[in-house]
Amino acid sequence: MRTITKLIYPLFIFLGSLTMLAACSDDDGDNLALAGTYTLTEESVTGCIDVANNGTEAKGCTATDCETLTISGDGTFSVIEIDNGVTTTESGTYSTNGNQITFTKLSGTTPDSDVATFALSGSSLILTFAEDSDSCVKVETYMRAN
Repeated sequence: MRTITKLIYPLFIFLGSLTMLAACSDDDGDNLALAGTYTLTEESVTGCIDVANNGTEAKGCTATDCETLTISGDGTFSVIEIDNGVTTTESGTYSTNGNQITFTKLSGTTPDSDVATFALSGSSLILTFAEDSDSCVKVETYMRAN
């Protein structure tokens, strides 16, 4: 009987430890999968009330025009845009819930959030934003740069 107790006690300790490790799973899986630097390759707008706002534009990087999105595994992001040689940078935090991503940046002292659905396919990241004010749906396609 004493031998069985000596075997069962370590088994319970092992199983308890294993259960605790499983409970401490990585909740940042989406953050790590999204982490990287992406270059905007295409932007399309559809469904606008004013149909003149609809359209698709191929994008690429040149010395005077480029947009890159960097998503870090720690929940931060930055967007660097070069438009006609003028560089602007925005940064903030992001969070994911399923296939939804919320980008939050500070505009002055007020947080400004944009919500999109995302899809990762190979080296492509596709962000789909629904614009409530004019019913437009904007789709941005990025290619992973690193």
